Amino acid sequence: AEVQYYTARQYIERIVELSDAPLTEPRPLEQKVLGNCRDHSVLLCALLRRQGIPARARAGCGAYFIPDHWEDHWICEYWDEEQERWIMVDAQLNPFQCQAMKITFNPLEVPTDQFWTSGKLWLGARAGEVDPEKCGIFDIHGIGYLRWIVGLDFGALNKFPVLPWDGWGLFGKEIADITEEDHVFLDELSQKLIDVDEYIEELHDLFMDDEHVKGTGFQKRVLS
Repeated sequence: AEVQYYTARQYIERIVELSDAPLTEPRPLEQKVLGNCRDHSVLLCALLRRQGIPARARAGCGAYFIPDHWEDHWICEYWDEEQERWIMVDAQLNPFQCQAMKITFNPLEVPTDQFWTSGKLWLGARAGEVDPEKCGIFDIHGIGYLRWIVGLDFGALNKFPVLPWDGWGLFGKEIADITEEDHVFLDELSQKLIDVDEYIEELHDLFMDDEHVKGTGFQKRVLS
């Protein structure tokens, strides 16, 4: 049930329920909440925003889990005011994981060639520069997977709490039902997801009102 939580508030409430110890104190495994890469990223994003630091969760793939493979993953980006740039952080990579997976970079500043967000992956696959069959997780991969991850990234950037397995509208369509018009829309959307700062207002309007993503109204749900 814990991996079905949508919001940081739900996770914090569960953490406090498991133990009344301060959040800054390490706790044994049985007093921790279960989560995945998305949850690590969303929690870090919430903590940074609480401190007044601009932050956003991003969906995409990491190149540092399996050789010659882009693994489904989420990270958090925060704005470094002094450097005037977004920096990627992998909040899931603790010392144990770094050692086990032989991570050679600082997880507090993930190199841009080690994690690609959804738009870069989609356009790379469309241009023949990325093999979509080498992108995904478990038996979920291919161009259909990349379309799905574009939807998750799109939702996250609109501060909408999607889970890694959510799908709606165009992003939940069967592959056989995808039209060339859909592909053109995804191409244009993916470019905006790459140049997100330039298109953030347009991305919000698209998310709320475009016919390709309205679907069942999933994106209009309000979570308390």
